[in-house]
Amino acid sequence: MLLRITLERSHQNIIMSRNNIFDCFESNYKDAPNKTALIINDKSFSYQALYKDVKTLSCHLSKMGVIKGSNVVLFANNTIEFAVILLSCAYLGASITPLPLTLKGEGQLKALKYIKDPFIIGWFSVVDSILSSKLNLKNKCISLGRKIDNCYFYNDLMLEKKPLFEIDYDVSDDVNYIITMTSGSTGNPKPIVFTQATKLNRIFKATKDFYDLGDNEVVLVSTPLYHSLAQRSLLLPLLIGGTAVVLSKFNVKKWLDSVEKYQVSFLFAVSSQLESIANELEEDGYYQFNQLKTIVSSSALLKQNIKEKLLKVFNCDIHECYGASEVGVVSNFKMDKNSDKLGSVGKALPFVNIKIIDGEIVCKTNTIFKGYLKDNQTIDKGLDKEGYFHTGDLGYLDEDGYLYYQGRTKELIITGGINVYPSDIESVLNAIDGVQESAVIGVEDEHFGEVVCAIVQIDEKTCINDIKQVCLAKLIDYQQPRVYKIVDEFPRSALGKIMKKELQ
Repeated sequence: MLLRITLERSHQNIIMSRNNIFDCFESNYKDAPNKTALIINDKSFSYQALYKDVKTLSCHLSKMGVIKGSNVVLFANNTIEFAVILLSCAYLGASITPLPLTLKGEGQLKALKYIKDPFIIGWFSVVDSILSSKLNLKNKCISLGRKIDNCYFYNDLMLEKKPLFEIDYDVSDDVNYIITMTSGSTGNPKPIVFTQATKLNRIFKATKDFYDLGDNEVVLVSTPLYHSLAQRSLLLPLLIGGTAVVLSKFNVKKWLDSVEKYQVSFLFAVSSQLESIANELEEDGYYQFNQLKTIVSSSALLKQNIKEKLLKVFNCDIHECYGASEVGVVSNFKMDKNSDKLGSVGKALPFVNIKIIDGEIVCKTNTIFKGYLKDNQTIDKGLDKEGYFHTGDLGYLDEDGYLYYQGRTKELIITGGINVYPSDIESVLNAIDGVQESAVIGVEDEHFGEVVCAIVQIDEKTCINDIKQVCLAKLIDYQQPRVYKIVDEFPRSALGKIMKKELQ
């Protein structure tokens, strides 16, 4: 497949043909070598500097045996090394599996067993631990941060620049590029395979074109780079000729300072981040976001009151999108304080079809993944005969085509034979003064099979009886929580989602 991209340069429309991710990046390097490509930890890297590093690393990886179809596993934080490795794998046609540094012991080995003949690049302590396992990885590892025995050291490899290195084979966009590990219902890894074409479609069709982005965008990356959302946020500006600003880790002040200091124009953020930011700005709104045009909330639903706060404290377009790892973003809602659709996640993107089958959201899109990885082979995508992917999410479409998300099918509570949607109860709980956050799960019951359990984080002035009274007034009898639990904090994923399996 040949991707045709239109970019604005010097007020002219130039049509360029691109076969893969590295071609897009290289074109931007040639057009503006001195332009800032990346800012990480307040240190700037030009397109030329990044290009040279990518070519240098690619040369050394090639000497180690990394070629088209090879598999690289990466354990790294939000660093310049992550960006260089990501682009180097794209250039060589290798796949990359980014994993969190916190993945240890049995979790590490579970993830690695899915990857055939892996090369390992990662923080020295992680690589040292892997080398001490039974895996045969001699001469196939690169350490970051410090030298260790039986391993190449990244800094040593990068001392001699090799920008003239060239591969002697073609890399088409249908090669496997990123393998993302998500956990299924059992907690075991669920490896999702993306080709370069998948990433290109998500970057250009679903982001650049949809949000009307140009080559002067400054894009903030504030989530861990081992997650797909951050990878897209990082690659987006590098492939359209913009600048990426990468936070080493999220905190509210650093986020606000970076958006203001670097004149960020576009960003993705997760709902927990935006909640903290909205609360901060409501108390202290002295920041000036003159260039910020678009905020897109992803990964988990925003609460109604947080949406209202965001519209109050930001003077820019604010969107909430819905999607899944396998299919990317499938719907988008541009927030409007006067809209009666604030509870929805919007309408399908122009190239997406959405249906509801037995309460489940199913969709057809050309930003779909390649498949799942099992026994080192890519297996069926789980599409039905019409090409629709079953998301495992519950929802409904209203008469105007707006999609409403109601939770995961596995989170559905069946009490006395009646379906109860946790999101319906959570929306009531979260609207109660004094309730900071809530999560609703089903717990086993001898008579009803399951009953509703409400887990809440509350302030010191609020008591459970106050919450019960509101629930009695606003919820149907079978929706009433039979069990209440108070927690100081919720277990969360790296993207801020409440981990209901942990609560269960």
